[in-house]
Amino acid sequence: WLAAAIVDYPVEDATRKWRLWQAESDVITKLENEEKRLQLRARVQQALKLSRVVGGAAIYINTKPQDPRLPLAHTEEIHSLVVLTKDQLTAGEVVRDIDSDYFGRPEYFTITAGNESNRVDIHASRFAMFTGEQSVDCGLTNSFWGDSVLQRAMDAVKNHDATFANVASLVFEAKVDVFKFEGFADRKSEAAVYEVLQAVRTISDQKTPIATSTLLNSGYAPQLTRANGAWSGRFGYTAS
Repeated sequence: WLAAAIVDYPVEDATRKWRLWQAESDVITKLENEEKRLQLRARVQQALKLSRVVGGAAIYINTKPQDPRLPLAHTEEIHSLVVLTKDQLTAGEVVRDIDSDYFGRPEYFTITAGNESNRVDIHASRFAMFTGEQSVDCGLTNSFWGDSVLQRAMDAVKNHDATFANVASLVFEAKVDVFKFEGFADRKSEAAVYEVLQAVRTISDQKTPIATSTLLNSGYAPQLTRANGAWSGRFGYTAS
């Protein structure tokens, strides 16, 4: 539960109200219809959640280009939006040219289409990138993607979930066992008290050790009988 909350809540909060377009009403209608056709909101939510879980994801803007190595042009028609995780993409070399628009990130990504022999290089402009938590390498390696948000909180998540699971199981076990015996208050001898305690212990041993036992004096008919060295009959046991 806690892990799901860490991943889902920020994404749902960020996309709950979505956005409002400022334009002519007919233009807004076209924009909103296009977003619905492409399922843009759902794709963004999916990519954000995946990036938080695995450390990175991307939305591929599928325009069915003739040459996907070329930058995305504003004249291209979007056919669909495809969500991919970082494990489905192979990042190229991180650009080190400070004058490049892609400084500090790859300019190309490789995706496997169909089988391993059909690998396609795609320009980075054709992706909307969603990276995870910033890696501690600070760009010292060619690692472009980040880390899962669960990585630094994993110990706390495990302890939290384990604690709540144990507490939930104890709720069904926590109870008070009440034993009633006729004339219990009148049994003065040590042997009589020991005999009653032994009967209670015998019954309690068959139940959870978490239960708390209470002895009460009963003015009703005997609810616990002993014959041939063994306790039998209706024990007068109630649980509350």
